[in-house]
Amino acid sequence: MEGNYCKECLVTGRLEHDIVSSLPHELVIHVVEYIDVADIVRCQMVSKRWWAIFSSDTVIKPSLSQTMELLGLDSKSVEIAPVDPKTYFR
Repeated sequence: MEGNYCKECLVTGRLEHDIVSSLPHELVIHVVEYIDVADIVRCQMVSKRWWAIFSSDTVIKPSLSQTMELLGLDSKSVEIAPVDPKTYFR
């Protein structure tokens, strides 16, 4: 049921309730394990709140490390450069 609601929101562009912001941070971290870096970046663009959630080191760094390992790159030296959300949100 929840999945159908999320799919409808994506198709129609309507979101009546911010599901992600109401989740505990630990659960967001777990969910992010199943999406790729490109989707995380898309999630960052949704709102300032989602920017804060999906830009935290505990969320993005494990996903970047996993992607780098799949590409055969050294994931130990992952450094995340801070980006000002004002670049995307006014």
